[in-house]
Amino acid sequence: MVCYLGGMKLVTWNTAGRKKKKPYQVDYVLSLEPDIIALQEIKRNTHELWVKSLQSKGFYTVSSIDHCDASLMGP
Repeated sequence: MVCYLGGMKLVTWNTAGRKKKKPYQVDYVLSLEPDIIALQEIKRNTHELWVKSLQSKGFYTVSSIDHCDASLMGP
């Protein structure tokens, strides 16, 4: 979904934990030329891949995973 907020483009994307399709998802999301990206359903096993990919393109990342106690989380 693409929204415009005060001249900025916000892209929201549900990754659905698709690890094998992650490179295609990143390329697609970036092709939308967003200013802000909001991702949903990031799993621990795809978190680092998304963070590294977005940071390599100049995005600053913030994740709830970075602020959660791993022992409290399910699979």
